[in-house]
Amino acid sequence: MHDSFKFPVVKFFSPYDLVNISGETLGKSLRWIFNRTLADSHFLFGLEHWVRQHGPIDIAHIAETHYGYGLQAIEMKKKGLIKKIVSTCWETIPFNNESVTKKTKMKHIIRANIDHFICPTQRAKDALIQEGVDASKITVIRVGVDIKRFKPKINKKLSKKSITKLLFVGRLVEEKGINDLIDCFSQLVKNQNIALTLAGSGPMEIPINRLIGVNKWEKKVKIVQSKYEDMPRLYQDHDILIVPSKTTNTWEEQYGMVLVEAMACGLPIVAYDSGAISEVLESAGILVKEGDKKDLYQAVKMFIDDEFSRYKYSLMAIKRAKDEFDSRKIAKQIEQIYNME
Repeated sequence: MHDSFKFPVVKFFSPYDLVNISGETLGKSLRWIFNRTLADSHFLFGLEHWVRQHGPIDIAHIAETHYGYGLQAIEMKKKGLIKKIVSTCWETIPFNNESVTKKTKMKHIIRANIDHFICPTQRAKDALIQEGVDASKITVIRVGVDIKRFKPKINKKLSKKSITKLLFVGRLVEEKGINDLIDCFSQLVKNQNIALTLAGSGPMEIPINRLIGVNKWEKKVKIVQSKYEDMPRLYQDHDILIVPSKTTNTWEEQYGMVLVEAMACGLPIVAYDSGAISEVLESAGILVKEGDKKDLYQAVKMFIDDEFSRYKYSLMAIKRAKDEFDSRKIAKQIEQIYNME
């Protein structure tokens, strides 16, 4: 993905690289060790050396308050190598990632030294305020998409006689609601001419493939991995997006970029009311009480049966995407933060 960026990208080794290549079980163990020895696994080796060669840096834009590179940026600011630090914080659960003493201390240092925070949602802003950040240092700015790339399919025709294509985009893990989605599909497929595409990968891929075989869904369900540049076409080729995310003790849906991408492409959306989903989606889709599989089924069935409702929600989604999630407009808002004294 980095190769497609229109600006220079410099990659640094991080302990998290070891976590990524070690598999699920060993990776969790390594992350546990790094969190307790280093406070985090996202330290970037060679970062300060690079900044010394190319600095001083006017603005360092980091993410969150619980990553090691944030602490590195703070230390470089104290040395005069960085003039200003801006952090985009997605986290919506106050005091999350504070089960380890070292990480808690690191978060406190980072929070106290950030010049300005950008939050994609009011929910994330509220979490920072609860953690002690001054509200005047936080600005809510959405994360958007290129609406010239993510756009509705021209002359897309919907017909009750054709197959209605359902779409899920995300990690194939329990907290993304995969089990509820499969249960919903298993009921719908009995009486509906439908197909389901799961765009993503994860530990549930093996059991899902097993279910596909047992239920003879080979022509009904497929798992795909799509490159980012192919995502607009994926949305355009489907009729309904389903986002059944489920809250855990340490995670809830912080935003849901798939919601923004799908809205821009004009997809009707059914989603569980998890985390910040309601703030991102508002009335441009159907919100279902989290975990209510019966209502999830009814909402998806309504869209399958009612072509007019699909069309109505498609128009609402497109309008919301243009009004709220145009990346060009959002870039100007971020530029204003960069220029603040």
